[in-house]
Amino acid sequence: MLYVYGTSGTTHLYIHLNNDLTVASEDKGGCKAGVSYAVANGAKVTAGEQIAWSGDSGDAEGNFHLHFEVHPNDGTAVNPYPYLNAGERLLFPGRLGDAFSLGLRGEPIGAGEGMLRLRATAVRWWPGGQWTSLVRDRVVTLKVAGDANVDESLVAALQGAAFETLRATEGATVTAFTGRAVVTASTLRGQPGALVASRVTRPGGLTVAVGLPDDADPETGTGTTPTDDTVPPGDGLPNGV
Repeated sequence: MLYVYGTSGTTHLYIHLNNDLTVASEDKGGCKAGVSYAVANGAKVTAGEQIAWSGDSGDAEGNFHLHFEVHPNDGTAVNPYPYLNAGERLLFPGRLGDAFSLGLRGEPIGAGEGMLRLRATAVRWWPGGQWTSLVRDRVVTLKVAGDANVDESLVAALQGAAFETLRATEGATVTAFTGRAVVTASTLRGQPGALVASRVTRPGGLTVAVGLPDDADPETGTGTTPTDDTVPPGDGLPNGV
């Protein structure tokens, strides 16, 4: 188990963490860094940072789940549901200052001025992530890098001098990949323009160079993007996001 002591005085408990080295539930991993928990004892953590791995340790053998408790003022446990429901849902997990790349899948609903707006339904992050459905569809507006390769169906709209709603793409799905960038509060929240797309693809579509003026925010950059749904070998990104 792991305790997080909030600056508000609230204590949070994360119980039945992972203790397995394989999918066989063999209990050989113990309570160790890289197996059960992802941060050092006494570390200061930030919202959105991975702190542990869920599992079936203790009396939860074979029933993988997270036992989560909230103790206001470090006192008696209360119903955690209101806290979970009211909590901010970040777009992806990451530690401020670490490197990352992101993939977003969804319906393109607006474009222009070098920006692309998606109604995103799934997200994947590198390193260490997998495609994950969003709890609720989420509207994300990305800046498109000047040298980005995008599906040809979006080129004209992206080059437009005004941002417009896309109606012809209703029901279509595209995948936007960001370049290698640094985790910031803005990128974790997916705030407009904080994420810079270097590649936008569509199943069965043709990807071409968009040719936009490149004035990407130096905080995020454009960098190298994954070329498919797998983590590229030797991508040089740090572990632990």
